[in-house]
Amino acid sequence: MEELTPTILGDRLARLREQFGKARGEVITQRQLSQALGVKPQAYNSWEQGRTLPRLDHLWRLARYYRVSLDLLCGNERDTNTASGIVWERIRRPVGAQDEEALDLFHRALSGETEDAPESKVGLAIRHVVTSQLIRITQAPEPDEGLGRALQERFNAGGKKRLKDVRVIPMPPDMTGQLRALIIGVAAKAYLLDHLDGTPSIGIAPGYSVSCMIRAMHREDPIKPFSVYPLVALPVVDRPDVDANTLIGDLLYKYTDQGVRGLALQSPGFSLSGNRLEADHTAREVLTRATCVDMAFIGIGSMEGPVRYFDRGIMNILDMTGISVDSLKKRDIVGDLCFHLLDAAGNPQEKELSEGLSAVPLETFQHLVSIGQRVVVLASNELKAAPIYSALRGGDTGRGYINVLIVDSLTAERLLKLAEAYDHDPALRLI
Repeated sequence: MEELTPTILGDRLARLREQFGKARGEVITQRQLSQALGVKPQAYNSWEQGRTLPRLDHLWRLARYYRVSLDLLCGNERDTNTASGIVWERIRRPVGAQDEEALDLFHRALSGETEDAPESKVGLAIRHVVTSQLIRITQAPEPDEGLGRALQERFNAGGKKRLKDVRVIPMPPDMTGQLRALIIGVAAKAYLLDHLDGTPSIGIAPGYSVSCMIRAMHREDPIKPFSVYPLVALPVVDRPDVDANTLIGDLLYKYTDQGVRGLALQSPGFSLSGNRLEADHTAREVLTRATCVDMAFIGIGSMEGPVRYFDRGIMNILDMTGISVDSLKKRDIVGDLCFHLLDAAGNPQEKELSEGLSAVPLETFQHLVSIGQRVVVLASNELKAAPIYSALRGGDTGRGYINVLIVDSLTAERLLKLAEAYDHDPALRLI
């Protein structure tokens, strides 16, 4: 247990007063608080400024005022907080200005009050509070069952079973992208934990949304034994934190003693001269196992928007092949699934590129869907709606590549609008 110093307690008291006031919709001043506690304003000010420590009876009064335990007041117990249905707990005390500023931006992001801060700065702050274990997000908002049913009714119309399951996570429209992705990751983790019966095998693809799911998993979670395999061998050189092999290594480090097993895929991710798997027996074995998974978790890339939501891995491949993003857009390519490019109808494009990948082919995803396994797409941005639609539609065959969605509410709403608009287009309507 850390020593309780005047500075540490003073910082905590200031934060508690501000948070308690926000919860009650008012500003609580030091003078008001001192009156409620029955102490002189100068005495309370000296506590909050970190000059002196309160007596034990004053600490008890503070704990009763905030309706918390004395341990929690003094920072010796994790405190759980809730906002907009998001539940998080504080793991450690902030130390220094960087921690304090990151925590402030985190709380402002939850409240949608970051208009005056650059999104990149907010994103770095949120990443800092999570990776440095200041805060752990433990629960996403409860799914919007109405939107989920609407999606299933739309995409399962006519007897088709395109959607096996849907989790639509409600989020305010002004929530920053980094926080949205983290919350989708927490929701995906909960979905994974709910489906670990029978020692299943899990496939994962590289990408930030999948990374958020893996990094939301902790030793305290109720893990059951499972196996995990990469769906594609494509390390993202400048972002190793989102590489499938790195994520699998993270899982094995945490849970090997709890029966989690897995294999990495040490193979070139892409070759201009075609697929090398025939000569690479180890890589072929790993990908063969990946074709038989019970669940697959995949991010999805989008061509839409001023910042194209493509994984950096696919951008590296395009650079190698000399294919320009503009040329893809002109051919109505909307995004990628596991680095396989899809047009708006869900037909695979640039097949030569796909042949050079060391990756599970699209036909495998269609097979997994057809036999009732779960192929899960994670998305936290409405710009992913078009590639999600194409992956559900499955091209001219009408056999989709995915059948489970864990998405935010804006993405779900836009997906419904797309499906309605495409009803009038014979080339794009659901078949």
